[in-house]
Amino acid sequence: NWIMNHRLFGPLIRDWKSGLGITRRAKFFAIFSITFGITTSVLLISNGITRILLVFIGLAVSIYLITRPTKLVSKN
Repeated sequence: NWIMNHRLFGPLIRDWKSGLGITRRAKFFAIFSITFGITTSVLLISNGITRILLVFIGLAVSIYLITRPTKLVSKN
């Protein structure tokens, strides 16, 4: 209930749940954040398997976001 009524996240989640899609801006910010977080983690972790797993997860989530419908925002 808290996140659905949050002033920033609420509209994004409600639009996604109702099938309207994700705005291009939200997709860009999400993929940028994933890339930054994964890259930072990969640089700090020395275990090769963990690095590969992190990159795979980051790619999978990014592909998922890219393939979701994009909500068109009107400029009124």
